[in-house]
Amino acid sequence: MASTTELDRLASLREYQILGTESEPIFDNLAQLAACICQTPVAAISLIDGQRIWYKAIIGWQIQEIPREEAICPLCLETPDVVMIPDTLADERTKNLPLVTSNPKIRFYGAIPLIGADGFTLGALCVVDYQPRRLSDRQITSLKILADQVIETLELRRQMAFLRGLSANNESQVQENSEIQLISRSAIEAMPQGAIFLSTQGVICNSKAERILGRWGEEAQTYLLLEPCWQAISENSTPFTIDTHPAWIALTTGKPITQVVMGIPKPDGNLCWVKLDTHPLLVGNSLNQTKAYTTLNPQSNAVLCSFTEIAAPKPLINDDPELLSLSSDLLSIFTRGGEVKDSRLLQASLQELDNINLALDRAAIVMIIDANHLIKHANQKLCQLSLFSLEELVGKPLSFLDSGEHSEVFLPQLWQTLSQSEIWRGEIKCKSQDSSYFWVDMTIVPLIDSQGKLIHYVAIGNDITDKKQLEKQFLHAQRLESIGTLAGGISHDLNNILTPILAASQLLQLKFPQADSRTKQLLKTLEINSKRGASLVKQVLSFARGLEGIKTALTVKHILTEVQQIISQTFPKNIEIIAEISTDLWMVLGDPTQIHQVLMNLTVNARDAMIDGGILTISAENITLDPDYTRLNIDAKVGSYISISVMDTGIGIPTEIIDRIFDPFFTTKDIGQGTGLGLATVLTIIKSHNGFIKVDSKLGKGSLFQIYLPAIIHLENQVVIEPELPLGKGELILVVDDENLILETTKTILETYNYRVLVASDGIDAIALYAQRKHDISAVIVDLMMPVMDGAQTTRILRRLNPLVKIITISGLEGSSYPYNINSLERFIPKPYTPRDLLETLSKVLHKN
Repeated sequence: MASTTELDRLASLREYQILGTESEPIFDNLAQLAACICQTPVAAISLIDGQRIWYKAIIGWQIQEIPREEAICPLCLETPDVVMIPDTLADERTKNLPLVTSNPKIRFYGAIPLIGADGFTLGALCVVDYQPRRLSDRQITSLKILADQVIETLELRRQMAFLRGLSANNESQVQENSEIQLISRSAIEAMPQGAIFLSTQGVICNSKAERILGRWGEEAQTYLLLEPCWQAISENSTPFTIDTHPAWIALTTGKPITQVVMGIPKPDGNLCWVKLDTHPLLVGNSLNQTKAYTTLNPQSNAVLCSFTEIAAPKPLINDDPELLSLSSDLLSIFTRGGEVKDSRLLQASLQELDNINLALDRAAIVMIIDANHLIKHANQKLCQLSLFSLEELVGKPLSFLDSGEHSEVFLPQLWQTLSQSEIWRGEIKCKSQDSSYFWVDMTIVPLIDSQGKLIHYVAIGNDITDKKQLEKQFLHAQRLESIGTLAGGISHDLNNILTPILAASQLLQLKFPQADSRTKQLLKTLEINSKRGASLVKQVLSFARGLEGIKTALTVKHILTEVQQIISQTFPKNIEIIAEISTDLWMVLGDPTQIHQVLMNLTVNARDAMIDGGILTISAENITLDPDYTRLNIDAKVGSYISISVMDTGIGIPTEIIDRIFDPFFTTKDIGQGTGLGLATVLTIIKSHNGFIKVDSKLGKGSLFQIYLPAIIHLENQVVIEPELPLGKGELILVVDDENLILETTKTILETYNYRVLVASDGIDAIALYAQRKHDISAVIVDLMMPVMDGAQTTRILRRLNPLVKIITISGLEGSSYPYNINSLERFIPKPYTPRDLLETLSKVLHKN
């Protein structure tokens, strides 16, 4: 049986009249925003009913409700604080729930309880992931803001439901004397906000309103009746009148007025500031009107005013005569009027100006600059962006905010334009107090008096820093795309150059096994550098186009040694390099080129952090992670790892940015010295290897990056013995390539291993040769990228001549760089290829079935 508290909570939930309603964009958008901010596949606004969890909005799942006993959401009933479960399988409260143990297999759950105005938890704004994880402080704060927005929307919904109930009840009544009873004191008292019901019968004021106003009982009612506008003032200290008071506007127009800020005097003289909503009502026929309601002929004869107490707003304009003068000048820009001479007109103008300033202060940057180019006034928006106070800005020249990155003629040309009484428009890169930068799209207007004399300049601008950052990222992405296009274009040519070099170097080693050691060393050097050239092409393609590398069992020790040699030869001599690499490192499953890239990125970053020199330490060891460690590190799993550390004694990383260093395009380096992609690439590669990375840094002391890669111990001591290269049996092979050197090298390899060879330099020659000798030719090796007729078209025609023809395709392009689907081809060998690649593939094709 449910407790009394739970019954009260469910009753409160039903007052919102939201369970079972259709989806609404405002709730869907809030859930979508939560998923984007937290980078989770699922986000939801859930409501906890008696036997179910019902979703008002859900992103990532196609469900409307689930049984309450199967859900995680009820945990929000236990606490008003954030509910965060980094790993649901490791939490006693959730590890046995069906949503965790079976599909969808939730591994992370984070939620902000949705607490209504009466203190009951209605549900939660939650985010869900299928991997263990944590949310940053910034993400949690953002979720709380979104949850507040959900509650505000729900409260408005409950208030509107209450109003609909009042209207429905009123329409069903006939007797006028019973109407005021329907709008009972108990109904008004039950409202979660302060509430005042004004009608032709009098005033009803709930206790929350009495507390806010500082007046109780008859005192409150008398005050509200005898003071039709409540002696209230607006944010700019202008008194409300019958024409401007939201209650009277609602009565006369029949339209609700919302979110009005006003100050109402208390008996002690202090102001209580409230945010007021008014809702007009039509309650039967009009009764005997009271004194306060005889002034107008209302369209409605009742109005419900609801409000919440807020902090006193900051005045937008003070009593400084100079500022008032400047403000009237600013007003003339918007009103296109002349001088404001009459004091009452000035006051009315200032009220209009306050409304303008309120909008500007929230969205725009405003400055008033005198004839000497000195700042006379700046709004709060500029102070927030520049991190300077108003006192620090006033009296400074406009150049005080200049970043110094504009050309020398930029500011002189700006003032030259303004001196000719012309409006200047442009983008200004400004520098804030902490040396960070912000961009402003600025319009500066010269203010001229009736005699043609300059009075002031008025500058109004928008913060376009985010736009500039997006432009920068877009341009960078375009550059990357250009690199990818260039890399794809030249990779074919480079691999064509490398193919005969690599094949010939290996073929010579096989042909002359008795050569002297010097000759063997030269041939081996030729082979190694050919492979390195091919790896560099693949690395550029992988970085620019995101191609996945091929993972093989490898020994990291060799890569570490190679990186150590490279940086020892290229890094400044004032950096001491220390290597502490275990001699018995386990093997890992990885792409050697990508791991090489990770180590180079980290060591280069370490070098850049030690401007005046220091110590760079590279270490590697075997390590086994136990359950205790994995509980503290959600990215880790129990098992064997290789730990690689790169430590420097450089400047360190500030704590306020350490959480952002892996973000794409984030960099602390000067323009032209860093792309902001180095560490993002490192993180992507390590995660693709099922590893993880940890960072520790102290400002002024240095940084430590630790990489953990899963080890494959069972392959540690295995020695790979390559089999003998397969020999042919005199088969005739047709080789088609437009590169003569590749034709000659491939022909030599095949003839050395007992094959007969025909060669063709393009697709047309190949088709002619095959048509003549198709019964003798056992297989065709054809290059995909050729002039006149490419490999794909040649292959199609060959299959028409003989559907059973055996074809091996070769190309210097890789993966998605090629316009055709390479995976659909029977056999494909990427260039540059070795004799073993060629002979083993040919043998498999010839002896298939």
